Amino acid sequence: MGMNQLPLPSGLCVRYEKLLPKVVDQIKESVASELGKNASMLAFGRGVGRMGARSMVRYVSAEKLPVLGSFSSKEQRDAYAAKKKELFEAKIDSPLWKPYTYDALEAVWSELFDPKDDDTLVNLYSKFHTVSQNELEEIMGKEESVPTT
Repeated sequence: MGMNQLPLPSGLCVRYEKLLPKVVDQIKESVASELGKNASMLAFGRGVGRMGARSMVRYVSAEKLPVLGSFSSKEQRDAYAAKKKELFEAKIDSPLWKPYTYDALEAVWSELFDPKDDDTLVNLYSKFHTVSQNELEEIMGKEESVPTT
């Protein structure tokens, strides 16, 4: 599964990978075990989302981009686009990007990411690794019976 990258609301950027089904299962089992049998579905969902987000992120930009919407001139927008292009075209081993293991990221998550970044990454995990009710209904709408003869 390839790596993708995106800017976050704070201006930090991440490079992340979609996870394999067995990793998603391990995350769910780990969170369930950690929370115990009396945990609410809300606590379970939040735990899975946070652990999943931390498991997806592989690199964090060494510097922040200017926050989108914080500039008014064409020169500022052009400077943003140029900086983003430089960052996004950089090789994996570039000093513009810092690699993180799950444990290293866990230790600094709250220092690196603000609440909007955290929410973005948790929702990104959910988008790629869970099926929404609408998606399920759309899939089931394409269901056809199997001929018996």
